[in-house]
Amino acid sequence: MILFSCLGLYGAHKAVFKIESEQVNYCLSCYSITMMLIFTVFLIFTLSTLAITVSVSSALVSGKEKRFELKLIEELKRHPEQWIRIQDSFHCCGYDNTSDPILATGGSCFASDPKPIRVCREDLLKASKEQLGIVFLVCVVMDLLMLASLIASTHLACCVSPLDIALNVPESESLEEDRASLNL
Repeated sequence: MILFSCLGLYGAHKAVFKIESEQVNYCLSCYSITMMLIFTVFLIFTLSTLAITVSVSSALVSGKEKRFELKLIEELKRHPEQWIRIQDSFHCCGYDNTSDPILATGGSCFASDPKPIRVCREDLLKASKEQLGIVFLVCVVMDLLMLASLIASTHLACCVSPLDIALNVPESESLEEDRASLNL
């Protein structure tokens, strides 16, 4: 990734020279093509994340979360140390009242509090929904940044002509030249 970024930076650094000498900027062209491929892959990942987020959200709203929960419970059983940490961080005990008692392993399960013990199901489903939303938001921001970089590098690599650079004279210099030509 560092090499790829350096390729783009070098191409941007040499862009004015390449444009003035009307040479092809291969560094920026390679950077743009590679960036386009990475953007496409990342856009597919973002759309997949959106699909998963919508699927989980609609399943939780419609009450069709049973399949999701069965997979979740299976994962919790396979990773008991992490499940204990989750229970301790949410201050709850077990997944729900109907699941295996083997899942009731957190510190709250063995507390001598007279208060009723809270199950982790709602907290865990809410946290997973929030995490999916955060992942989707980060993906969208990354897609927008990549798109801006792609547009800038592609424009610099292929669409800027020597005339564009010549016309980009600071205003104060062009006014002085106009005044000098009028006095002749």
